[in-house]
Amino acid sequence: MGLLACGPDKNTNEDRQEGWVPGLEGAWSSPHPGAASSVAIESIGYGGGDEEMKGASGVRILVADQALAAPRLYTSGHGPEAILISFSGRVLHRWHCDWRSLQDVPALDGPTQNTFRRALLLPQGDLLAIFGGRGLVRMDLEARPRWIYTERAHHDLTLDEQGQLWTLIRKEAIEPRLGHSSPIVDDCIVQLDLESGQELRRVSVLEALLQSPAARLVREARVNQGDFLHTNTLEILSSKKAALHPNWKPGQALICLRELDALAVVDLEAERVVWYKAEAGVAPHEPETTEEGTLLLFDNHGHQGASAVREFKLPGFKQIWSHKGQPPDQFFSRFCGAAHRLSNGNTLIVESNRGLAFELDPDGNRVWEFANPERAGKGDRWIAAIFDLFPISGKSPEADLSWLPK
Repeated sequence: MGLLACGPDKNTNEDRQEGWVPGLEGAWSSPHPGAASSVAIESIGYGGGDEEMKGASGVRILVADQALAAPRLYTSGHGPEAILISFSGRVLHRWHCDWRSLQDVPALDGPTQNTFRRALLLPQGDLLAIFGGRGLVRMDLEARPRWIYTERAHHDLTLDEQGQLWTLIRKEAIEPRLGHSSPIVDDCIVQLDLESGQELRRVSVLEALLQSPAARLVREARVNQGDFLHTNTLEILSSKKAALHPNWKPGQALICLRELDALAVVDLEAERVVWYKAEAGVAPHEPETTEEGTLLLFDNHGHQGASAVREFKLPGFKQIWSHKGQPPDQFFSRFCGAAHRLSNGNTLIVESNRGLAFELDPDGNRVWEFANPERAGKGDRWIAAIFDLFPISGKSPEADLSWLPK
């Protein structure tokens, strides 16, 4: 069974006017209005993005005294690179690393794996980048690989309080306990040595579910074959974040299970789920705990079929805020999507399929907006999706950008 990051090897319908197009060099959103459905994408399943991008690209809104004055790092469907921009939109640095140029690595399943699904900035300009469903690379400032991890890393990576690196991988398996012999995709939470890329530990998400009361999520799943979990987010709980819920402990992993419409916390020592929330949204992504004791969630299809960003108060999971489109289809990302609470109290939202990111103040006013300027496809008709975009700020070592060329 092929585990494709974004789509098939070849764009067989150049004039298709719907959603993301899995072309020769990336994933893009059609700029044609009125699109009705997404291109079918296998395994990880990213398609979608339905409307025309109107107006200029780059930073289109900037309220300088209200937006967070910090650089932003983003990854895009146009190709294998991460881009660091100033909050006014000026490109500060690019890391470009083509998987096909790397030595002694497995071949891509399809060319749309040759993009950075997620990137994480390290001190002195080093970068960690996930090639969706294919591997993980640590590279230096000039995008020269320091190490390459060739298991099928996907979706997310994070550093814990101790600076340990964690990511998600996927493995094909046969699981008789599911009552059939068809292959499934089991996601695993993996710990890697940050300096060498050596794998230190892995925990099966499926096994963690089956060994807990959360097994009901598996039993009640709409489908229990193929990529029926689709784990898309990983946060290792810090001491402060673990205190938000009585069932959580530091070092446990908060994950999102898109196909089960659920969130879960996995105890990585016991290798079992210790908390879960069913019906957390419809095909959700990116649960993120905040300093205010809440949880943000990108609910992709939970608002009349369109998207919403929801904020829940912990531990009771009561919704206290949301952002929605008016009408609903004015805010919609069929796949991906993210929301980040910023240090100034604003909320940064990534509408992936439309190649758009914007910052809202606490009253919901848009104080910063960025439309992806990257294009691809015949005649530059396609708008590159933004997989994620987030600020580089605070007092952490990676926020020291003194390495940037003057």
